[in-house]
Amino acid sequence: MPGDPTHATYSDPEVVRHYDHSELQPAERYLFERYVPDGARVLDLGVGAGRTTPHLAARAARYVGLDYAEAMVERARARFPDREFTHGDATDLSRYGDAEFSVVVFSFNGLGCLPTDELRARCLREMARVLEPGGALVLSLHNASCLLFWPDFRGASAPKRVWRAAYAGVASARVLRSRLPSLAAWRGAAYVPEVNAGGQKGSQTIVWAASPPRVRRELDQAGLTLVERVAPTHPSSPPGVGVPWWYYAAIKPRDARR
Repeated sequence: MPGDPTHATYSDPEVVRHYDHSELQPAERYLFERYVPDGARVLDLGVGAGRTTPHLAARAARYVGLDYAEAMVERARARFPDREFTHGDATDLSRYGDAEFSVVVFSFNGLGCLPTDELRARCLREMARVLEPGGALVLSLHNASCLLFWPDFRGASAPKRVWRAAYAGVASARVLRSRLPSLAAWRGAAYVPEVNAGGQKGSQTIVWAASPPRVRRELDQAGLTLVERVAPTHPSSPPGVGVPWWYYAAIKPRDARR
């Protein structure tokens, strides 16, 4: 971890404060209701400051939040002292047994923050291993095909529509500057800059962006079956070039070996 720029970003007190809330995106609310049954045993990876904790823990018989930034874990423990949080690496879940959980969640594009293909594949295999047969994995990943920032006009007044359209134009220019050099949209996957990660002014991390077919292939290789993909604004969805990241739900086949 020493010298890891992503770890440094998510250990920054300003970034920790940015994640100190419990709001869900519409896609998360939908997927949690659909794939996290009452009484589930939930492993919440990249838990941060506990953004998803109250929503998942309320449905779970057992809830474990894990993050590799110590500052995030400390804040989550302070917010939810009656819940189980631990500091650890999502690519090494050896502290947990095979089929120990019925649901694994890795939200906010956490899987894409892993810096190499090897680590990402290892993490997918580990998540599959700790899932019971029939269990669900819910995650999000940046969309390699995203070239535009699509404005959300739902419920907006006329002045807000104008402001959001102007903001979308500026944001789209930034997206194009960060994405075009990598050719991510044409290759189907690439490591790309994520500007202002965590809302910290001037911060930047490199993240993995992938097309849905590439994500499906990597899930298959880990022994998981993709069953659903939704945009953050579910049930509405902009064109694919305007979706910044997709939410995915995958199932571990019931005939999978433990």
